[in-house]
Parts: sequence; C-alpha cells; structure tokens
Amino acid sequence: MSDSAARQWFPFAPTSRPGCVRLICFPFAGAGASVYRAWSKFLPPVFLVSPVQLKGREERWNETPHRTMAEIVAELGPALADMCDVPSVFFGYSMGALVAFELVHYLRQAGLPMPSALIVGARGAPHLPSTRTPIWNLPDDRFLAEIRELGGVSEEILQSPELLEFVMPALRADLQVCETYRYQQLPPLALPLVALGGVLDRHVPQAHLEAWQAHTSLPLTTELFPGGHFFLREHRDLMLRSLISFLTRLAL
Repeated sequence: MSDSAARQWFPFAPTSRPGCVRLICFPFAGAGASVYRAWSKFLPPVFLVSPVQLKGREERWNETPHRTMAEIVAELGPALADMCDVPSVFFGYSMGALVAFELVHYLRQAGLPMPSALIVGARGAPHLPSTRTPIWNLPDDRFLAEIRELGGVSEEILQSPELLEFVMPALRADLQVCETYRYQQLPPLALPLVALGGVLDRHVPQAHLEAWQAHTSLPLTTELFPGGHFFLREHRDLMLRSLISFLTRLAL
C-alpha cells in the first residue's frame, strides 16, 4: 500500500522507531482520528499513538462511510498490516472495540503480524446480544433524541444544522455497523486482553466486560472508571494513567 493511501487511514501516525510500540486507536461511533491525537502529549514517547481515520469524517468527510463491519475489515485490514512494522497494541472504544477485535482476527487468519495485546473500552463482549433497540434508521428527530441520551455528541453540534450535516452520515453509518453486527464464533486469541468500563455505564455492565474472557486464552484484565459510557472523555487523565500501567506491565 502506498504512503498516501496509508496516510488516509492513519493521518497522525508517527514514523516507526526502533524500540517503540505503536498504539493503534479505533474511535467510537461518529468520531474521527482527532479524538486520540492529544494522547501523544500524555503517553511516554516510546508509544507511537496512531489513530485510525475511517471514511466519512474529518478530512475524509466527502467519502462514503462504511455501513457494515465486513466493509471496514476488507478495506482497513491491508492498511493495518502495513502499520504493524513494530510491536503494536490495539485500543478500541465502543464501536472501535468491535472493529479492533474483528481486525485482530483478520490479521490472524491472513497470517499477518498481530498486535501484542488488545485493549477494549465501553463495549461488552462481541458474542453477547445487544441490549439496545436499533436506532440507526430512525427519523432525524428521534435519532437525535437517542444520540443526546447516549451523550456521544456535544450539544453544540446537536444544536447546529450546519455541523449536523457533516456529522450525521458517519454517525448513522457507524451505528448501522454496530447494530447489524453479528458475531461469528472464532477461536480465542492467544494474547493479553484488557476490558475497561464506566461504573455508571447502563449499557455495558461489569458482567458484559468480564464476558470478554471468552475471547482470550489468557487471563482477562478488567478495570472500571468513574463516569458513564464516555469515561474516556470524562476521566481521560485517570484512564491514560491506567493505560500506561497496562502497557508497561505487558513488557513489550
């Protein structure tokens, strides 16, 4: 894959350096790579923060967003393989957790370099049935009411027709990816798996985090943080300190 094509998927990825670990970050529904861009200021330089930029957002806003998990895996998988030129760790949040999980399996099945660990946040194990009624195809007013309740989009955007025009297509498409996702049974991964959650997250209780144990042959690590579904924003510094601790203990 050409450098320009890889840069589309990884617009902020630093050049690999000997002795470094690439932290490949997958965003939540509707979000772009910029939600992780500032992490490089808080993590030790040994960790190369490399956020994924899916189609239909930020500088890729004019591209049609994917609507199925299979589409994402088919297009992102080859680009991702090129990024695993140094040891890597995948971090996925909410929708990003599912995407990261499916891509690890893609790499394994293709015989390509795999990450050294998978860290997931704000998402129950993929084999569990959804606890939410699908909303991706609701009329705009009802769809926005549900999005406001979830808390993933700022009120500034929700109150601006101009901003919503840019955000809505990717947000609907991402929720369609999540809400039409069907887990296909796969052998457990032989790598460390960490599941993070919010104490007040009504949609991802602790038991749903602990169910990720079914997807690794190693002991699962779980940790709960203050806040709800978006503890990544509400308690970023606390979560990043724990993330640094996890990465350090992995001794990559």
